[in-house]
Amino acid sequence: MNIDGPIKTFAEFNNDNCRNGYLYFNQKDDLRISVMPSKRILDTPWSLQKIPFKQTGREILFLLL
Repeated sequence: MNIDGPIKTFAEFNNDNCRNGYLYFNQKDDLRISVMPSKRILDTPWSLQKIPFKQTGREILFLLL
C-alpha cells in the first residue's frame, strides 16, 4: 500500500500514550505518527498476527502479486 509515497526517515516511538508506535517523514516532509496493532508480532522478518479459525484448515493458497 502506498499512501504517503517514499518514506524519508523512520524511527521507533514508544511512550505511555503510544505503545508499539513509530514516526516517519513522507516525501512532503509531513511527520506521521502511527501505531502497530498490539496483537502484531514484530520480531520476525515479516509482521505476523495470529487469527483464530473456528474450523481446521484443509488447504492453503499462496499468491504473489
